[in-house]
Amino acid sequence: MKRPVLTASQAALLRKLALRYRTAVKLPKPWNHRTADELWWKIVGEIAAQGNARAGFVIENSYEAKRQISLSRLKAFRTDGERLRQIHWVFATVRTRYIRKNVRRDPKSRAVLRNFHMLTGNGGPKRFFRRIANERSETARIQVLQELAGYGPKTARDTAIELGLAKNCLALDSRLRTLLSAVGAQTDRASYDAVEKALLTKVAGPRLNGGQLDRILFQNYDKILADIKLARSHH
Repeated sequence: MKRPVLTASQAALLRKLALRYRTAVKLPKPWNHRTADELWWKIVGEIAAQGNARAGFVIENSYEAKRQISLSRLKAFRTDGERLRQIHWVFATVRTRYIRKNVRRDPKSRAVLRNFHMLTGNGGPKRFFRRIANERSETARIQVLQELAGYGPKTARDTAIELGLAKNCLALDSRLRTLLSAVGAQTDRASYDAVEKALLTKVAGPRLNGGQLDRILFQNYDKILADIKLARSHH
């Protein structure tokens, strides 16, 4: 018999803790309440956050980091070589992981530069996200987000949730996978879709949507992880 991604008891523990911390969640601004630069910083921050969430947080919240990588700042450079060096310098300064010393070969910096040209050449970030919002299904919105360089399924879902473009999905990052491991779930061989479905149906259920569950688990990670360890130590 095939082992489920999440057993009933594992799901029950996660659901109990998610509901416990439900009110301790900060709701972000939706995409249509953000400026073009705020949307741009979100895209850049998501790429910086891969491997180190703190780097993405700094990109999106530090006044100087935002200024140095703003759309107007990048537009002021005459060449792509200058833009690439600026992007790489900001990434290195905020301690982004998985960047290469060779600026021209750094995939994260190159991804940001490609996104800069794609967005500025097609009406800007607000027009891009308006196009996404006009898609009828969340699946289609996530697929469009993956047109951005450096974006995969997890990053696209995280952006969609954060900007109010999706509710019935989760971004399976390292923190969420650690929590799943802590309750005893074995997700290594399960597909992304299978893990996401298990969390939506068994943990979120009728009282939470996927986006709410995702934010609760991410924003309260340390407390929930400690609670899981304490709860399981009694068994």
